[in-house]
Amino acid sequence: MKKLHRVALLGVLALVAVAAFAPIGSAATTSTKAVAIKVGKKTSFLVTTNPSTGYSWKWTTAPDAAVASGSEPKVLPKGSNMAGAPQKARITLTGVAPGVTSGVLSYVAPDGTTVGKTLTVYIAVG
Repeated sequence: MKKLHRVALLGVLALVAVAAFAPIGSAATTSTKAVAIKVGKKTSFLVTTNPSTGYSWKWTTAPDAAVASGSEPKVLPKGSNMAGAPQKARITLTGVAPGVTSGVLSYVAPDGTTVGKTLTVYIAVG
């Protein structure tokens, strides 16, 4: 039985090693965020960006404009003087009418087609 566990452990370690050497950006990462806002009110959240790479956040699927609107991400001033240091970008959401909607923000390369990561934003307006 110990031999079987050892073989299984070696198999798992081999898979981890292969994954560690996969090219960066070979698959987009996906995350989610839930936001609740009142009608006529605004709220915002931050995402990490690095303008020096040429990548930028864009709405690839906008929220339903009848329920909520989302601003284009606004890059905030650098917190560090280091070249290439990550920065933050602010996205502002405005509640338009009661309801539920969602939108997808994508971190898009300069070519306009390569997506590094996505963020699905679920919005409840009450």
